[in-house]
Amino acid sequence: MENIVVGILISLLSVSTIFGSVLVIAAFIKNKCLHKINNYFVLSLALADLIVGFVSMPCYGLYSFLGYWPFGHLACDLWLFLDYGICFTSVANLLVISFDRFFSTTEPITYRIQRTSKKAITMIILAWLVPIAIWGPFIFIGQYFVKYRDGQTCQVLVFSFPIITTITICITMCVPMCIMVVLNYKIYKVIRQRKLLHSVVHDDSKAAKVLSSILLLFVLTLSPFSVLTIVVSCCGGCVSSTVYTAGRFLQRLFVVVV
Repeated sequence: MENIVVGILISLLSVSTIFGSVLVIAAFIKNKCLHKINNYFVLSLALADLIVGFVSMPCYGLYSFLGYWPFGHLACDLWLFLDYGICFTSVANLLVISFDRFFSTTEPITYRIQRTSKKAITMIILAWLVPIAIWGPFIFIGQYFVKYRDGQTCQVLVFSFPIITTITICITMCVPMCIMVVLNYKIYKVIRQRKLLHSVVHDDSKAAKVLSSILLLFVLTLSPFSVLTIVVSCCGGCVSSTVYTAGRFLQRLFVVVV
């Protein structure tokens, strides 16, 4: 029964993610007023979310519904790569957006003059390449460090090595989260000082609130999964399958709400 419920919920999340991402992409394409450099980052985030909603979530929903993986090892590795790599590409895009908002707020004149389309595209490319460079070898090569693979189970096998798991999760989740917290705190301080001087720009204040809300959702949805992954790696029997499934569900919920 649990598998059926999870499968249905993931399917609903998938539809919501695809619908929201398509709306963002369509709005950017059709409305030339949105063709601003800062919206390039939003478009990149929407593209990453679209891939997760269109490929990653449906596969996980089917996997949960059936209770086993029916497509073989290669398809399993490809799915895990998309599931983790592209999901954390969304995290990297949020990090880029945070840096863009930070410099736009702290150095509004010089940064916006120096911020060109070429530089923005370079940052976006890095936001895609870095997670892919981390998770690609971790999954495609790491799977073969484990001698036995169950044909009906699809999971990141190297998660059974606690040190590797902890380092990878820290690099892809903990470090970006800490950086975003620091950046948002500094943005808050700058805006507060400007309010005292009555020189705050409304758009900066509004953007800072939106970014802070996204950061809060980021912490609430991805932190449980990251902590559970490390705990399961260190002590597999310490976490029930229901709790871990709930953590993975929150991970996918992050894509929908962001």
